[in-house]
Amino acid sequence: MFKLLYLVVVVSNILFWFVGCAILSLGVWMRFIEGPVKEYFLEYPQLKMALTIILACGVLFLVLSLVGTCGANMKNEVLLSLYTITMAILCTCEIISVFSFLLKNREDLLEQFADWYNRDVFLKLDHKSHPNVWIKNWKIVEHVQESLKCCGIKGSGDFQELGILDTKDAEKLRITCMETSQSKVGEIQRPNYFETGCHEALISEGDKYIVFIWVVSPIILVLQLVALISTIIFVIYLIKGGKYDDDDEDCSGLGLNYAKINVGQK
Repeated sequence: MFKLLYLVVVVSNILFWFVGCAILSLGVWMRFIEGPVKEYFLEYPQLKMALTIILACGVLFLVLSLVGTCGANMKNEVLLSLYTITMAILCTCEIISVFSFLLKNREDLLEQFADWYNRDVFLKLDHKSHPNVWIKNWKIVEHVQESLKCCGIKGSGDFQELGILDTKDAEKLRITCMETSQSKVGEIQRPNYFETGCHEALISEGDKYIVFIWVVSPIILVLQLVALISTIIFVIYLIKGGKYDDDDEDCSGLGLNYAKINVGQK
């Protein structure tokens, strides 16, 4: 019984350590390494806060897995008790945040992100009215339109209808949301723009990430619950004297081998 509990605690914490490494690596990559998130979307405050939470969770997972593994190897009740309490708090916070907050506020979060793009990025493209941010916003709009195959806020007509850019600048930016199609030599074609507005495209793209969180979070939570329950049983076993029984078994085995050696010598 003791060896089985020990094995479950150690293996679950090793897996938990790999999860912590994956989460920490993902957070570092998105926050600090060059890429679309670092280059374009860190201006969104909620995303920056979410990445900070991801980094903190990755570090916490690594520390917890280390404490749990060391506590099991050392049969230390203090370390295992600290591990159990922290893991229980962490599981509770995950259940509340992921399965309650995101489930109820999913559409609101996506709508807020799209509104930020509309209000603080797209509507601040004029270099005269917004000289400090228009270059950054211009790059963000170009990236969004090219990667998500969308145009404007609701459509390609927003560049002129909203009056945020002059005709020349509007046409420059509309090029990034132009569909590329093969045409015959000498054939004149009217430019076709993406029909989907970027407001809708951003909501659709953000929803994919939230679905990914819903898929991955239950797996991590199940692993945490297995580690938590097995550690609780392991601690109870230690408190009742399990570790001394195990030590006695080891000592009795050594004594038996010693007796056999003496008998053989005689």
